[in-house]
Formats: sequence, C-alpha cells, structure tokens
Amino acid sequence: MQSIDIFPWDDHFNTGIQTIDTQHRKLVAILNSLATKMAYGSHQEGLSGVFDELIEYTLYHFQTEEAIWSKYLADDSLDEEHKSVHQSFIDTALRLKSEQDSKPLSELADDTLGFLARWLASHILDTDRHMSYIVFALQNGKSLEEAKVEAQTQMSGSSRLLINIILSIYSTLSSNTLHLMRELKSHIFFEEKIKYQEKYRQFLFELSVSFINIPLHDLDTAIDEALEKMASFVGADRAYIFVYDVNAQTASNTYEWCGEDIIPQLKVLQELPLSLMPGWYETHSRGEDIFIEDVTALPEGSL
Repeated sequence: MQSIDIFPWDDHFNTGIQTIDTQHRKLVAILNSLATKMAYGSHQEGLSGVFDELIEYTLYHFQTEEAIWSKYLADDSLDEEHKSVHQSFIDTALRLKSEQDSKPLSELADDTLGFLARWLASHILDTDRHMSYIVFALQNGKSLEEAKVEAQTQMSGSSRLLINIILSIYSTLSSNTLHLMRELKSHIFFEEKIKYQEKYRQFLFELSVSFINIPLHDLDTAIDEALEKMASFVGADRAYIFVYDVNAQTASNTYEWCGEDIIPQLKVLQELPLSLMPGWYETHSRGEDIFIEDVTALPEGSL
C-alpha cells in the first residue's frame, strides 16, 4: 500500500528545539498514516486506532511544549494563549473523531485531514516558530520584553509574507491530496491522471519548502522564479501576482513572469478598478479559485 502524504515533511520546518522538532515529525508521520488508511478505505477499527494514536500523541506533544514555554514564559499572556490554542485543537479533533461513525469516509477525510494538515502547518511555522524565537532570545540574555519584540520583528514584514505564502501552498497541497485520495478510492480516473496529480503534489511541496528560511533580500527573486516554475508546469506563457486594495477598490500587479515574445504588463496593470473583475475579490477572499476557460467569453468591459 503506497503511502499518502498529506503533509510532506521537510527539515525546513524545524524550529531549532530538538525535542519539539522530533515530536513534530512524529505527529506528521501519524497524520500521513491516517491519510493513507482513509485513502485505501481501511476498516473502521484501523482508522479509529490511528485517530486515537494521533490524539494521544498530540496531547503528549502539547504537554512537552507547554513545559518548555512555561519555563521561559511563566505567567505571561503568550503562555496562556498557547495553551488555549492547544485546547481548541484537542476539542476540534475529538469532535471530528466522534463523527467518524456518522459521516461517509470521503466527507470525514475532507473535514478531518484538511483541518489537521492546515492546523499543523500553521502551528509549526507560525505559533511554534514565534515561541522558539523568544526562547532563543532569552537564552542569549535578552529580557522577556526584549525577546518578545525581537521575535515579533523576526515574524513580521517579509517573514510574515513568506509564512502566508507557504501556508497557502500547503493548503492547496492538502486539498490536492484529498482529491487524489478520492480518485484512488473511486477508481474512475485513468492511471496517467493520477500520476499527474502526484507530480503536481510534489511540485507544490518543493515550491513551498523553497520559501522556508529564504533570506529576505532574495524574496523578490524567489517569487519571480516561483512564477516561472508554476507557469512552466501548467504550460502557461505568463503568470502574475496581484494585490487587492480593498479601501481603494483596486488591484495592482506586483510580480510578473512572461515567456518569450510576451510583452510585460507590470507597469500598466496598476490600480485597476475592481469593477473590471466583478466577484474576483470575494471569491479569492473565500480561498476559492477562479477558472476562465475562454477569456473571449468574458463580459464586455471586464478583464
């Protein structure tokens, strides 16, 4: 039985605290085991056993984390907030487990694996990384307030942008893996398409980890290269990134890649009224895609 990794691990996810990193890898391995069993329609007892293992090990991991954070952040609001986040996760995981007998396996997989993969990626890259920065600053002799400011600086600006990019890609990777799981279970897709989906998953994984720990001064170049890779993968001759300005009701092109003989439009595509692209902002705000099969069929006056 081929393993289905809904969360491919990469050492770039390490926080630098060995105990926590080892436990994170174990959590990811259990999650991927659960995904594999769901993909191949394992019987309920097998699923329940892996689910129990995931919850039990998560509780153990949270206890380890909280002991470390409390050692350095005792009575600080960050410590309490972290514990609250942990409890919220456990509550949701237990609720999802309680639904495994009442939901179809496909729906359970979507709800459970999607939530677990997205939460774990955010937990490791965002919350735990922030806390580890504070610990390292304290170990280097900073006061708690100085350590918190230093950690916040490390997590803000371009670093925050990088984290958001990676989490967005991992969310897409998770959704794509769930789609692949449904294909494996239903057996209605051709083998070549399944191979393509697996290739696409691997591409997204490699793209996402390439942004982890990248020097901030290389960010623009990395985004340009990522656009080229994405366009090449799907056979497109151009790729753009736009930023919405909700207050001004405009969208501006911030990054662009063009193939040979394609005229760049970066300087032209600035402060475009959202009225030219009705519904785009709302759709993207929900985390959904927009697919335009034929641009010539777009309403007159729109992009």
